[in-house]
Amino acid sequence: MWLWDVGMPIGNLTSQLFANIYLNELDQYAKHQLHVRRYIRYMDDIVILSDSKKELAEIRASIEEFLFTELHLSLNKKTTIRPVSLGIDFVGYQMWATHRKLKKQTARRIIRHVTNMCEMMAQGELSVEAFQRAASSYSGIFRYCNSYGLRKELNRIYKERYLSVAHADEYAPEEPETAAPAAEPAERRCYFCEHYYEDRFCGYDAAACRIHGSLDAGQKERHPDTAAADCAEFSPITATKEGGERGGR
Repeated sequence: MWLWDVGMPIGNLTSQLFANIYLNELDQYAKHQLHVRRYIRYMDDIVILSDSKKELAEIRASIEEFLFTELHLSLNKKTTIRPVSLGIDFVGYQMWATHRKLKKQTARRIIRHVTNMCEMMAQGELSVEAFQRAASSYSGIFRYCNSYGLRKELNRIYKERYLSVAHADEYAPEEPETAAPAAEPAERRCYFCEHYYEDRFCGYDAAACRIHGSLDAGQKERHPDTAAADCAEFSPITATKEGGERGGR
């Protein structure tokens, strides 16, 4: 039906590439004819910033006419003019000057998807490997926004809908973290570095460094057992004023 209707199908890698190429004409029009200074685009997601609401309305009208006459496209109903204090919707995130969050509808969709996957996994209808691949993908999304509350909720769903059902005999609540041992075995230095931490999400444990990023061997990157052997930024966990040790996880 896309042969006769107005619009562009998106959702796979080729359509993303084609969208970026096809809308290059709009980029050239916006920059060289409309002289828009603050113009950002990825695929069909466009952000234009200005101090004047009137100027934005004029730019929108010009772009709408150009898209229809030159590229046979139309703006969708989500195209709006609003103050930046409400946040800027772009590539799946809602952005402010100080932080980024997932859009609420995206967060609700992820919660529903993870809940369904956990129930299917508990019933043996979904493999653990398939679930971990999805969890790893979501973890990549959460890495670029403020997502602590959402990750905590997904961990709760994972434990209640999968662990407590499929592993009822083995499952026990996680014990609180204890202080790291004083010893520093050379082959495991990363674990005793103040920059080291573990990002747990739906059963997917990712080792990471606050300076170097992921240390997860499963992602074909550095392994925490040996990564700090020649690390110039290695900083051992230091004692606190109370005399105890501060954990770096």
